[in-house]
Amino acid sequence: MEWLRLSLRAVLLLIVFPLFFLALLLGLFLLSFNKKLKLGWRNFIVQNWCRALLTIMNVRVSIHGKVPEPPFFLVSNHLGYMDILTYFTVLHGVFVSRHDIARWPVFGIIARSINTLFIDRTRKADIPRVNQQIDRVMRENRGLIIFPEGTSTGGKEVLRFKPSLLEYAARNQFPISYSTMHYKTGKKDPPAHQAVCYWGEMSFVPHLINLLKLSGVHATIHFGEETIQSDDRKEIACIAWEKVQAHFRPVYFGVFE
Repeated sequence: MEWLRLSLRAVLLLIVFPLFFLALLLGLFLLSFNKKLKLGWRNFIVQNWCRALLTIMNVRVSIHGKVPEPPFFLVSNHLGYMDILTYFTVLHGVFVSRHDIARWPVFGIIARSINTLFIDRTRKADIPRVNQQIDRVMRENRGLIIFPEGTSTGGKEVLRFKPSLLEYAARNQFPISYSTMHYKTGKKDPPAHQAVCYWGEMSFVPHLINLLKLSGVHATIHFGEETIQSDDRKEIACIAWEKVQAHFRPVYFGVFE
């Protein structure tokens, strides 16, 4: 049964993926005369692209709390590449993500298509460059989503938030929104921290194959009710971590209830 699911989903992905990609490129070309229309088309295609991919993988998304509207600056815990697809089913914005994702098959194309800001966290000199890009995104009144842990985890805990990419929010005292991500798998499937979360020394292609074998995934996004404001990025990082930690549910050994 697992291999049948894998084969069927792989075929559907090979059909659906290029159709949305071509639709995105065609629309951006035809609407090149109007920046606002281009952005609207990109948001429309990307959101429905991600919804289609999650439908193929039988990922059910539950939302708690109010979804922020652009312009927003959202921080979240990070469990892997599935976070990006899941968030884009309900949000319009730009992600800051690790630089190597740009070269991944499938997800790398999506990440580049949605104007993801890529950062090389092994190089401190790359932080000012990305902060300049964040300034541009926020000046355009768009949404921004960052993962201040600086890496993805298996969902056992929330790592302390790093303040390096919170410079814009501190300098402008921009209100910070926060949310938590959680995954569960089916009762007969491997636990989510193994099959959905992408962390540690996992390799992308084997992980994706195992993900496509799952009977289903339940993703839950919990948006915080209040926002955080401060002129001190370290204080923002500390408070945001406490807020996310308070709503966080460990992913370890999670299954459908």
